Amino acid sequence: MEEIKKYEFGKMTIGDREFTKDLIITPTKIIETWRRKKSHLLILDDLAEVMSEIESYRYFLCGTGSYGKMKISQEVFSKFRSFDILYFYGKTVDIKNLYNEAIKRDKNFVAVFHLTC
Repeated sequence: MEEIKKYEFGKMTIGDREFTKDLIITPTKIIETWRRKKSHLLILDDLAEVMSEIESYRYFLCGTGSYGKMKISQEVFSKFRSFDILYFYGKTVDIKNLYNEAIKRDKNFVAVFHLTC
């Protein structure tokens, strides 16, 4: 996992790569084709690409956008609670900062980032 060097509305720089679409970051990969079924609502189906490994993570970080417009369904919270996964969510800039602190200590987490509103 590399440090997020910069975030601004619609754009995130990780290492030397710039991303302009929403992302999922795991300890081993960046999924840059992430799409949600319901634009500004995160549901379990949206995490299908990482659900098979989700139990192995200690933390889940969710950047909900520049203005915090993306919401998280109760089913996502319930699933994480059932696996004893701690979750943190908030505006993308705040979760970016938390992510950068977290990778210095523990890379056992998954992070998702909504890059626009």
